[in-house]
Amino acid sequence: ALALIDHALALNPHFSRGWYMSGMARLYAGQPDRAIESLETAIRLNPRDRLGRRNIAGIGIAQLFQGHVDEAVPLLRLMVQEFPRWATPYAALASCHAHLGQLHDAEIVTHRLKSVDRTLVPNAIQFRDPGQRELLIPGIKMAGGFS
Repeated sequence: ALALIDHALALNPHFSRGWYMSGMARLYAGQPDRAIESLETAIRLNPRDRLGRRNIAGIGIAQLFQGHVDEAVPLLRLMVQEFPRWATPYAALASCHAHLGQLHDAEIVTHRLKSVDRTLVPNAIQFRDPGQRELLIPGIKMAGGFS
């Protein structure tokens, strides 16, 4: 997938959605640094794209994976407000709070996810790096999901 995305971006380097796809694929592949570069490129190319705001969630998750938990929290908080039916940012935000020792805040986040839609269950299956999945597990477990 990464090779195909790289080829598409070589053909059209101004394709903001392609940069989003590159960022998310790199995030799933365990490359948070490169994911952030791609996601920031997507934002620069199309800063007003509402769906493109998902780039911010990717950056927040990548920051969690890099250990920059304090920086991830405001980005992920914004994303759960803007995309209330997307379970992964909730799990990442709850995990950030758990890693910071803010268990009450983590519980509030997971309660909010459950109040939006009880059928939304986060998981970490898409993330290939076991260490990164481990960083998400506290929030996933609190939300009643599986890793």
